Amino acid sequence: MGGMRKLKVHVAPLGTVKEPILAGIHHFGANEVYLFATRGVEKESYPLALSLSMDLNRIGISVVIEEIDLFDFMGNLKRIVTKINEIRKKRPAAQIYVNVTGGTKPMAQAALIAAFLTDSQPYYVQEKPLKVIQLPTFPKAGTKPIRGRQRDILTILVNGPMSVSGLSKTIGISTTAVSHNLKRLENMGLIKSEAAGRAKRAKLTELGLWWAWMIKEGII
Repeated sequence: MGGMRKLKVHVAPLGTVKEPILAGIHHFGANEVYLFATRGVEKESYPLALSLSMDLNRIGISVVIEEIDLFDFMGNLKRIVTKINEIRKKRPAAQIYVNVTGGTKPMAQAALIAAFLTDSQPYYVQEKPLKVIQLPTFPKAGTKPIRGRQRDILTILVNGPMSVSGLSKTIGISTTAVSHNLKRLENMGLIKSEAAGRAKRAKLTELGLWWAWMIKEGII
């Protein structure tokens, strides 16, 4: 006898057409679908989400409709990541697919980054000819997860550059421990050093600012 089939969940921003959603479901299979749709705007996708939900319900696929903003990239990223994390808590063994095709660029880009941050499988549906393209997956934060003191350093540096001694006093750990963590963060491209007289100060890179924001918002 074969083992139990793995639950397959799709997360997808919805644009003005349903074909990319249906193509992804047909290609990978699906048990549950979470549609992120717009409301209260011109050409809102919520009515299409309702129609698509009824169609999918008829063939035994559960659908949940969530709201999304046309252009709020940061807000959309938080919404999608939060929802995927909720799904993982309820369905730890589920395979989660993220469709990055539909909606505006901020919607699709937020979906792609959300897939990266949650170790989900992103895919894109090419329009002509209709084709599902499975995109690469990336381990969360690469192979070097950001741990306790490193997270502390990132959130402190949001307020501006700081020396090793300053970080040591603020966090309450030795300068040796601070230097060790700074080296790891620098290797990950999250901080860089800048001259401050004879001393050096640690400063967030653009990527570091992103990670610090995501830590602050509880996304990672």
